Amino acid sequence: MAQIKFKGLYSKDVLGIFAVIRGYANLKDLALISKPYNFESGAGYQRVIDEQHARDIKKYFESAKGNKFIPEIILGLRLNDGDTTISIQDIGGDLREISIEQELLEKNPGIIRRIDGNHRLHFAKDLADDATRPNQYRVPFSMLILGPVTNAHDDVAEALIFHTINFKGKPITSEHGLNVILTTETDEQKLFDEDPIIFATQYVYTKFKDWPGNFLEIFGQEKLSNIYRLIEMMSKEGITKLENKEDLKKDLSKIFEQTYQIFTWAKTEGLGIATFYEIIPAIVLILKQIADFNGEKIDDVKRWLKAYDNWLVSNKLLGNFEKAGPSELWSVFKRWKDNQPKNIFVACSFDKTDQAHAVRIMIEEAIQRVKTDYPDVNIQQVRIDEQHGGSFVLSQKIFGEIDDSDLIIADLTGEKVNVYCEVGYARGKNKQFILTYKPLNEEDGNVKNKIHTDLLPYKYIQYNEVSQLRDELIKDIKGVYGKS
Repeated sequence: MAQIKFKGLYSKDVLGIFAVIRGYANLKDLALISKPYNFESGAGYQRVIDEQHARDIKKYFESAKGNKFIPEIILGLRLNDGDTTISIQDIGGDLREISIEQELLEKNPGIIRRIDGNHRLHFAKDLADDATRPNQYRVPFSMLILGPVTNAHDDVAEALIFHTINFKGKPITSEHGLNVILTTETDEQKLFDEDPIIFATQYVYTKFKDWPGNFLEIFGQEKLSNIYRLIEMMSKEGITKLENKEDLKKDLSKIFEQTYQIFTWAKTEGLGIATFYEIIPAIVLILKQIADFNGEKIDDVKRWLKAYDNWLVSNKLLGNFEKAGPSELWSVFKRWKDNQPKNIFVACSFDKTDQAHAVRIMIEEAIQRVKTDYPDVNIQQVRIDEQHGGSFVLSQKIFGEIDDSDLIIADLTGEKVNVYCEVGYARGKNKQFILTYKPLNEEDGNVKNKIHTDLLPYKYIQYNEVSQLRDELIKDIKGVYGKS
């Protein structure tokens, strides 16, 4: 019968309570003999595995580069009276040998529990061996000798140890450690091989520390730690790849140059989030998800950041970022924002004539018809004459509504100055628009009626009857939203 054996030093009454065997073993063997006591239906304590974190640890172990060390794996041995699955032999002094019968263990799983180190052990069985490094997976372990699995008191003891390790300790800053590494190691390639994220941290800090406006001041007192966490988030979100040093440098330069541009704008605009470090990961996430770092879409990024800032303020989350990580908080906002109706800004004449009124009604009916035919097209009309509340600067309000709109419908009939101004602003913001126009003659009471030269090249709906306007608009709006 196959056996797995470990040796370690034995001590009883550790902390006045525990019997412990402490030694070194192959990580793959420790993974083979142990199981997590997962939190299920009120029992257990282990958290759900973060698969990416576990894969990163596996990659760390398999890499032949860099200096590696990890904290000890902590296991709980739940011995049953008379059980021959595991035996502990005194082999002299405080030295003990633990022998584990593999076949019996497979029939009786769970008697060796993972108290701390579950992520390190999760993919350990899949680690690739390297004949040139026979001890590459040799790690420290501690095995607490506890009572049978039926002993509820020792279940509590395990859970308390897990809680103490993971939640009781006072968090410490990595700032000093990062500072020592970055000021000591000057070889770029070696630093990249050791840890690409630490290399990226050094690159960002060195490249941007002297930028105008004290850009790096927003990273707070723990600048290196916050840059490190930001790069870590960027890697996890697939924003940066850590495979090639030179490619990474190019990506970081592009990302942070655009981030600096948006951050400077946010400060000028007086956004509340601009006084918090959390604006930086927010900008990076918006640049990726909304613009894919396309410099021509910077205005879209600004619009989304302003909406995010308003949402944080209205939900009293500004300054309470410890309740959620930057990417989680942004994801909540993005889901909320995506479920909001998409605005269609209507630019038209607000004259009191029957004709102007009929045009407004037909546009409204067209939008409503599209919503009725396709309930998944979540759209709503926005007209400046329907805005209520306190007084506001009209031009600022109009431009703000256009910024927040998905589509512009502009009726050019009558050469209204406001309509042409609003279309011009929308064009400058690269907004989609639909132009409509009714030829007039002297009998309509207004001979001033033509499409201005700058808009003549664009497709537009020409109508004689307002019902024709509605029917053609329905087709075009459906086409904009992919429902034609």
